[in-house]
Amino acid sequence: MACILLRKELIVKRTKLIEAMDKLYPAVAANPIQEEMGDFRVSGKTLRAADGLIMVQVKMDEDTGLDCRVPAAPVYKLLTSSTMDEIELSTKDGKLVVKADKHKLRGSYSIQEEAPYLDDLKFDVEEWRDIPKGMISGIRMCRFAASRDASRGVLLGVLLEGKDIIAADGFRITQYQMGTDVGGPYVLSPELIAQVVHYGETITGWAVVDSVAYFKVGEDTIVAGRCLEGQYPPAKDFLQEAKTLDKTFVLPEELVEVLNRHDKQLTEVALEDREVTVTIDGGTVKISSTDDVTYELEETLGEGDGDETDGAKLKFSITPTFLSQVLKESRKMRFDDKSKFICFKSRDEGKFTYLATVERL
Repeated sequence: MACILLRKELIVKRTKLIEAMDKLYPAVAANPIQEEMGDFRVSGKTLRAADGLIMVQVKMDEDTGLDCRVPAAPVYKLLTSSTMDEIELSTKDGKLVVKADKHKLRGSYSIQEEAPYLDDLKFDVEEWRDIPKGMISGIRMCRFAASRDASRGVLLGVLLEGKDIIAADGFRITQYQMGTDVGGPYVLSPELIAQVVHYGETITGWAVVDSVAYFKVGEDTIVAGRCLEGQYPPAKDFLQEAKTLDKTFVLPEELVEVLNRHDKQLTEVALEDREVTVTIDGGTVKISSTDDVTYELEETLGEGDGDETDGAKLKFSITPTFLSQVLKESRKMRFDDKSKFICFKSRDEGKFTYLATVERL
């Protein structure tokens, strides 16, 4: 097993240090507005990083023997690209020196002993709360409806309030109902949401302290971010309209395969920006997508099924992977002749609701 020899002749496994840095790296700023936001803070067993949007702390099993701030990107890239069995790290004259005999490698990185910003971060949580049933899956499902327009403020995030998880962008709304009342309102930032989705079911606890949301991953890692400030719009008022939609259209089962095909065509587009247009005209369902540069793809499926199939004449746009998830919950789409919304509800007692505005044909 590859290992690293550190100052004071302390030894830690190189893979363990890389594992810790893997968790820290999403919180390293690519273009930091202050120097510390692009660094790792290493203090004995504790490592930290923060970019002003999220912050991460990892505690290792072994003491690193270091107490300094190191430039994150070059050190991380060197360690992760190395194939040497042993790497020696030491500090000398304000430098972190990295050496390996195999290729006579010797790297030197400027370090700082002081880290006022990173040292001032609060990671002490007195009481962790259990993760409510459905919280992680609800956040994962609802996040696709959050706005991607930076000017939309709190609509960029996902709202946790009472038993509800809600996301909306002004054109669509998602709601997931958990089994536990979490209080709130708390609006999680998109950067923190990405980390919550990444760690998923490995998250073992959560807390909100002074408007900062904390998520504990296992026993050694804490990921946190400040909740978005502002009043979240009354999305639940619109969700009430889902109860008035009295017609149904069951989308074809093969639509999931079609959506996966379109999603693969959009691989050069960011996941959150991928979009297909669904056109329902009578009994036919047409799916179309384009990346606006290299391709256009259109497919028409046979008739759907439902109580009022022939009455459906509408069009809407949606993220293909998200619609695939929705269809796993239910292929039954609700609509009527007057409402500007369509609605999908999950089979599990309506825990998940997707409401979207549509264009009438």
